[in-house]
Amino acid sequence: MSTPCTTDSLLIFFFCFRHDMSLDIARSHGFQYDEQNEFIFNETLIAIEDKLLAITGKGLIDYGLPPSTRGELRKSHEWIRETSFVVSKLEETLKGVSSLNPEQKYVYNEFCNALEFGLGGFWFINAPGGTGKTFLINIFLAKVRFAKGIAVAVASSGIAATMLAGGGTAHSRFKIPLDLKDDKPTCNLSPNSAMAEVLREASLIIWDECTMSPAKAYEAVDRMLRDIVDGDRKNEIMGGKLVIMTGDFRQTLPVVPRGTRVDELQASIKASTLWKEVRQYQLTTNVRAEQTGDPDAKTWADLLLQIGEGRLTQTGIVKVPDEVYVADRNALMDQIFPDLHLNFERENWLSKRAILAPKNCLVDEINETLLKKIPGQEREYKSLDLPIKGPDSIRYPTEVLNSMNFPGIPAHKLILKKGAPIILMRNLNPPMLVNGTRLQILNLGNSKLEAKILVGEYAGQVVYIPKIPLIPKDCGIQFKRVQFPVKLSFSMSINKAQGQTLKKVGLLLEEPCFSHGQFYVGCSRVGTDKNLKIVCPNQRTKNVVYKEALGELNIS
Repeated sequence: MSTPCTTDSLLIFFFCFRHDMSLDIARSHGFQYDEQNEFIFNETLIAIEDKLLAITGKGLIDYGLPPSTRGELRKSHEWIRETSFVVSKLEETLKGVSSLNPEQKYVYNEFCNALEFGLGGFWFINAPGGTGKTFLINIFLAKVRFAKGIAVAVASSGIAATMLAGGGTAHSRFKIPLDLKDDKPTCNLSPNSAMAEVLREASLIIWDECTMSPAKAYEAVDRMLRDIVDGDRKNEIMGGKLVIMTGDFRQTLPVVPRGTRVDELQASIKASTLWKEVRQYQLTTNVRAEQTGDPDAKTWADLLLQIGEGRLTQTGIVKVPDEVYVADRNALMDQIFPDLHLNFERENWLSKRAILAPKNCLVDEINETLLKKIPGQEREYKSLDLPIKGPDSIRYPTEVLNSMNFPGIPAHKLILKKGAPIILMRNLNPPMLVNGTRLQILNLGNSKLEAKILVGEYAGQVVYIPKIPLIPKDCGIQFKRVQFPVKLSFSMSINKAQGQTLKKVGLLLEEPCFSHGQFYVGCSRVGTDKNLKIVCPNQRTKNVVYKEALGELNIS
């Protein structure tokens, strides 16, 4: 029997639980800042009032509660997200200006000049790992935000986005279509939308790990920005906005399913007509090596550049040094995850290591093996697979749908344990929960997973992950799978790890790297070869480098 909704009972409920309710609202918006208390409290009041009106037909005032504000205070989620930053944290970030090296200082001064005079433009900062690229662009973001301006930070991958203050994925922020087969694709962002309002006011757009995104994605964003801005700047590249790309063309290029070398090169931003408008800057000094004073770190940084540029050998076949080589996958797992059964609950230990492989089938095998090494009861979650009804739909037996596996879609049978590391496969609540966010499972519920974020700006926060419907693309079968959008992350694909810095990395190269930059990306996740172990046949592996991708692209 339910308790009647009386003035006294509601007041008691409100004063007992308003903090928890406000915390839920904050999490749903991706906030963690005290400065949003007024907004969060108002949103809490609105949520309560909406329920009251639906159930009783009465508002907050009728029960002696504070009134909500449904006017100017209730800004869009997008606007609040892009304007809500702690001033003290921005000030702390800006202190880093004094420690910039000459290369970084030059780019910073160019940036300040562009801001002062309202100059737009399309920039590219070429920055190998360890050159302080993330440090520099977070200073850019802080400078704009400290002056009460809007700076939008996106990355081509979810993992890279978690390294940026207020970051999100480019696809989610700009509504870039997943299917970019059209000659002139456009973003699914209405000029009247809340995000369009944000972009019109933005002084800066940062796009990290840009080499991973196809040229057509940038062309779609260019059309979108020209469409939403007002006045003469419609005719300028990127609608007259200052858009700064950062990345490293030694890393992987856009993925082209079943594509050739030429297909991958043609998908690169360098193949776009936009590239001739790009203003280029270079960071070459390895800040990581200089700060540590470790001569081995400097040697490793130089070796990585040789790998990334294909200068290590003429044949493309690399002999792995004895101190890095490991005989088999079992030894590799012991090296990267020593005493896993004793250490897995140490989130800082767990978050800093991973085994990387070029193919998902190898990743899955390693994950299954390591899951068995941690104590506790396994729990199996089976998906609900349903055909999508339509005029051309074919009804496949449930067993057939259950047996299917596709990239980016969780398996029908998902086996998890408390304490296991997982990685998100969808954007759930940007910028906090994005595709690529790594977490550790705290509790296994029937309809939700309780987990703690392991890396990035929101590390340490406890979140809840529901089952959601997921629709595979380009599979030839129209169906949806309702499942938790996660997979184990003891091991990850090399491409998935791009943009992430780790302390300990194992490379499982039983099958060789097959695409440009994969070997370089795998090796460059760590700051020294002391923290890298590699398994490969006969102590040799392939290093695929497309020399055309490193210079001015000329595809015949």
